[in-house]
Amino acid sequence: MRKIDLGYPVLCLLSVKKHLWVGTSNGVKILTTTKTGQYKLFASLLGHTKAVKDILLCTEGEEEEEKTSAPATAKEKKTTKTKKDKRKEKEKEKAKAKSKEKEKANSKEKAEKASKEKDKAKSKEKESEKDKAGSKEKEAEKEKAKSKEKETEKEKAGSKEKEAEKEKAKSKEKETEKEKAGSKEKEAEKEKAKSKEKETEKEKEKEKEKEEEKKNLSQEKEDNNKNATEGSEEVTKETEPSKPREIRIWTASDDQTICVWRINSDRHRWQQSSGFGSKERDYVTHLATLKGHGGRVLCLHRVGAQVWSGGSFDNLIFLWDTHSLSYVGELGATHHSDIVRAVVQVNKNSVWTGSLDAAHAITVWKRKILLPE
Repeated sequence: MRKIDLGYPVLCLLSVKKHLWVGTSNGVKILTTTKTGQYKLFASLLGHTKAVKDILLCTEGEEEEEKTSAPATAKEKKTTKTKKDKRKEKEKEKAKAKSKEKEKANSKEKAEKASKEKDKAKSKEKESEKDKAGSKEKEAEKEKAKSKEKETEKEKAGSKEKEAEKEKAKSKEKETEKEKAGSKEKEAEKEKAKSKEKETEKEKEKEKEKEEEKKNLSQEKEDNNKNATEGSEEVTKETEPSKPREIRIWTASDDQTICVWRINSDRHRWQQSSGFGSKERDYVTHLATLKGHGGRVLCLHRVGAQVWSGGSFDNLIFLWDTHSLSYVGELGATHHSDIVRAVVQVNKNSVWTGSLDAAHAITVWKRKILLPE
């Protein structure tokens, strides 16, 4: 076992032919093999100002191979169709059996309801007879009560006058209390109006902040598109149809950016004094720096002709075009409630993403809908 001391913590690795790309807490380091088969430090790239969390290899032309892959054979399609037909027939039979069982149950319920209604009608007749007998007794009691009430009314006539005077005094007291309560309500309404004015001012300030953030994001996206067009122009000028495919390296960093590098050739020279020289830029060329994330960029994954990037505190997944190196769109605003930490393409039609949200779930995206070809 042998150790290579780079002087900084190692966060990610990528092997590219005879070179090893290393993401550290202080940018990207490149190691190369010597004649004896050992690795030594070859270069330190200056594209990032903070830690590099992921490195992605992108070879131009891979998405074309995906499109030209052969479709399923006719025999396979026939077998799948026959299986589906059998499943449909079984499901129909089950549905018919269930419908028959429901009809039987409904007929039983109807018979039970009819018998219950008959019993209720009989019980109502008995109750009506009892009510008639009780009503006669109640009428006799009411007549007795009326005679007693007449006697008591005479006695209460004198006491009512005294009570009327007491009620007048009470009404005056209530009116004074109402006037006091009305003044308090007016003061409360004034305080509510003041609080509403303060809330409206705060909402206006928040809307102004949101508009400024949107303007900043739009400017960053325009900068990305400009950088991408400049990088793509350099690529079209230097490449020829007879040359092999371009190898591009994408690096994601805590400085909220993504850098795109091009590996030019396998033979190289390096000048430690001046970094990249005029003739010594044979190995790596910096094509573009992509901006847009609102925080750290933690993961990268290629999906066809696009690269998906996740991370930051906006809980979004950004989509970038691999040819023009421009911003395509964003996903996940309503699907992830925390930082997106992992992206992987499971098959040709689906991409899975995972985050640090409390749901502890994986979000599955259908590629046909998101990336129409």
